[in-house]
Amino acid sequence: MKNWKINFYDDILFESYGSNHLVEELTDKIFNLINSNLGKLLLKKELQITNSISHKYINFENDIINIKISNRNYGNVNVSKLDISDKIKNLIINLEFTPTKNERISKRLFKNNKLYNNISHELLHVIELYLTEKNKNNKSKSWKEGEILNDLINKYNDKNWQDISYLIYLSLPHEQRSRIQQLNTEISSLNFKDINEVVDFIKKSKIYSDVKFISMLDSSVILNKLKNDKNYSNIIYDFNNDFLNKNSNEEKNFIQYINNIKSKNQKMLKKLIKISYNFEGNMYENFDKIINYVKNF
Repeated sequence: MKNWKINFYDDILFESYGSNHLVEELTDKIFNLINSNLGKLLLKKELQITNSISHKYINFENDIINIKISNRNYGNVNVSKLDISDKIKNLIINLEFTPTKNERISKRLFKNNKLYNNISHELLHVIELYLTEKNKNNKSKSWKEGEILNDLINKYNDKNWQDISYLIYLSLPHEQRSRIQQLNTEISSLNFKDINEVVDFIKKSKIYSDVKFISMLDSSVILNKLKNDKNYSNIIYDFNNDFLNKNSNEEKNFIQYINNIKSKNQKMLKKLIKISYNFEGNMYENFDKIINYVKNF
């Protein structure tokens, strides 16, 4: 097995602009695996594939892929069951997708199906966890924040908090990395003939629109919207204590955090455009929640 000496965490996660070759290889393997079972899947509408994921540099054990034909495109990894040490154990990937008419007739899935992008997105989360464990890297803080945020999302069902917490979730480093990888994978599956077409596609993507929207947030407006929620006092207290790990100045700390993610997303816009660099000279070849950019904020 290859000895992973990871000195520069982000360089390994993004070996080029938004691309991770390890994730791409595993995405292709799983996608081809589903394709080889597509006949059964079309017949039964859902299928479970076990102990079939492999890679020359990573050991997998007790892996399960649950794949279902549905009217939505969805991907999820059951993190609670995941066991990562020197190998990846108990990986459960849940996938739903809609095959096109051509795919049903040819009994073959094509990479422009959103299933391919969803596999890539979820795998980057898994590989990031694996590399974090291998490297004992402090980037795992992002995952811990995600778990705390998810607890607060489930605890308070207030409308404004649900909208605002989604923007915070999209700005967590591990989620940003997965969205960059997902966009890169989506572009790879399309046959653009000009670099300008790639840039135009990026700027019209939902990922770019989300990031641009967050990069223009007014933290005072966000706080005032949150104040309209019935459980505002409890939400701001728990967010400050549990998520930010601070014990005073709740509103000041909240505004500062929103300003920080605003700044991060401004930088993210430039990173998204840099994805196009991957395709220079080579131009011949989770269920997202919809943000109401005008109405919500």
